[in-house]
Parts: sequence; C-alpha cells; structure tokens
Amino acid sequence: MLAAMLLLARWLGPTQQGVFSKVKAEVEFIAALAMLGLPQALFFFVQAGQMSLVTARRWSGTAGGTAAAAGAIYCMAATGDDLVNALSMSLAGAAFAWHGCLRGVVLASSGTRTFNVTTALPQFLLLGFAMGAVANGGISRTSAALAFAVAFVAAALLGFRGDGRVVPPKSPPKRDVVAFGLASGVASLGMPAATFLLVHAVERDLGASSLGVFTLALTIAQGVLVPLNYAIPLLFKRWMEQPSESNPHRIGVSAAVIMVSIAALMTLLGQTSGIERWFGRYVELSTLLPILLLAASADAYQRMLAVDSNARGAPRIPAFAEAVRVIVIAGGTFSGIAGGSPGFGLVVVGGSLACLTSQIVLHSRLSERKT
Repeated sequence: MLAAMLLLARWLGPTQQGVFSKVKAEVEFIAALAMLGLPQALFFFVQAGQMSLVTARRWSGTAGGTAAAAGAIYCMAATGDDLVNALSMSLAGAAFAWHGCLRGVVLASSGTRTFNVTTALPQFLLLGFAMGAVANGGISRTSAALAFAVAFVAAALLGFRGDGRVVPPKSPPKRDVVAFGLASGVASLGMPAATFLLVHAVERDLGASSLGVFTLALTIAQGVLVPLNYAIPLLFKRWMEQPSESNPHRIGVSAAVIMVSIAALMTLLGQTSGIERWFGRYVELSTLLPILLLAASADAYQRMLAVDSNARGAPRIPAFAEAVRVIVIAGGTFSGIAGGSPGFGLVVVGGSLACLTSQIVLHSRLSERKT
C-alpha cells in the first residue's frame, strides 16, 4: 500500500492522495470495529484444534456482514455520502474484515506461503489501481473504496480456498469466541481508531492538501514497520507453541534502534538534499517524517511486547496500552494544541510513547508473575 500511496503522491499530488488515505483510514476503522479481535480468536481456536474450518469461515463471513452494515451506517449518517459512495464503502469494509479474519484462519490451517500470499496480494492489486488512477488523471472516494473492495475480496477468496490441515469438527461456545475476541480486539482497534481521529482532525484544521502530506508521512513511517508487521502473526504462533523462545525485549529494542537511526538519516537528508524535492508540493515532509519515525520506533517495541502478552494469554495488557494511546491522541487532536502538521506529529509521538510506557509497566508485572 505504501507503493500505491507514493505513486499517487508523486503524480497526482497531496489532495488526491489524501482522498485515498482518508478512505483507507475509514475502511480500516470500520473493519476493526466489526472484527473486534476475531482474527486472533479464530487463529487461537483453529490452532488449538477446537474449531473447524467451516465454523471459522462462518465467523469470518459474519464479521464481513457486520462491517458492511457498519460502513453503510457510517457513510449515510456521519459523512452524508450518497447511496453510491455508501455502498462502495460498505463493500470495502466488508472485504477488509472478511480478509482480516480469514488471514488468521489461513495462518493456523495452512502453510506460511499461503499466508504470505494472502497478506501481500491486496498491496499489489492496490498498486495496480494507483497506476490506473495516474493514467486516468485522478481518483474519487467511490473508486478508491471499490479498489479496496476488489483487492481484499480477491485475497480473501485465495485464503478461503486453502484448506490446509484437517481440523477436528469442533465448535467452542460462541461466548468463548466473543470473549477472547473482545479481549484482544480492543488492542487491535487502537491504531485504526487513532489514525481515524488524526485524519479527520488534520483535514478539519489544516485542509485537504495538508491531509495528503500528513498521511503520506504517516504511511511512510508505518511502512518501515511492514517487515515487522508481517512477522507478528508468525511470532505469535511460534511463541504460543514454544514460550521459552519468546524474546520480545531484544527484538523490540533492536527494531526501535533501527527506526531511530532511520529517523536521524531522514533528518540529515532533509537538511542537506531536501527530500521534498522529489514530491514537489510536499514541502513539510522532511520535517514531519522524522517525527513520525520516532513514533514508529516506540510502536515497534510496543508491538513485540504486545505479541508476547497475547501469547501468554494476557490480551488485556496491549488493550489497556492502546486505550492509553487513543486517549492521548484524542486529547491532542481535539484540544487545539497541535497547530500545524509538525504539532500533529508530536501528538502521534506522545500517544506512541504513552502506549509503550503502559505496555512496559504492565508486561514487567506479567513477567514477574510468570517467574
């Protein structure tokens, strides 16, 4: 998705790229509300042999249907979209949620190769959409939403076909699935909720063009974490199976150091060569990007501790930490203290540091109880 946004940013400018980024933020938030931890719950129960693939896929379809309804209600009630836009957002939210749940099922029931393809396919399809948008000379809210719908439906169908190993035809009580999902779902909702708040606050205070600049910087900063994000489900699976091999502090600190180094390098490049030259209208990028990379360094460390907490059966810890992030970012965005784009970037840093601090404190108590 980073490649698609860079392409849109370079050739269509911040306003058009901002349209794509806003749709992305809204779709992710709608889907996160609908899934509310179901991917982790489905993975856990299928991996443990307590749920059949048929049942897991049924749950995935339920999440997709819930996201479709939530997307339509949001668009019609909150944004005032017409029926066509509301329908496209509804389809996009449903596809994103269905794909997100099926990824957890694929990871538990198939090999990592199928999981990797299912995860990466939407990125390539959205890159194709970006190329078409550049050739067409622009995008709309509806076309962007439909692109998300097509990309994630295609990847979900690929995951739906992969049967993998045979799982005993058992079905845990629905209340157990919902309880597990709710516990981990609050944590999964944190980042989409924070991004949703930021996108709307930046557009409200600074305008559509500044929204494009901010979301591009945010996507680049989070894009550096893509290898780590791909590794998280695999680490979760491995640390569940072999708890003695978990080493979240070492991996987290190493990732954070790398991110800080990248931030320092980007600052140096911005001062010497001007990173914004390639992007023309993105004059604040060289200032904003290092700030958001510092936030991403805290996120890298926090995500490793969150994986270990979930593997130990304590999803309440990352849930609390992510709730702290949302509270800090909500306070910063709606209090009016942010000011310009760098100010919003500092709000993101504050949220990430607060989230990491909460995670470290609670995870240390969990480690003490385990020893």
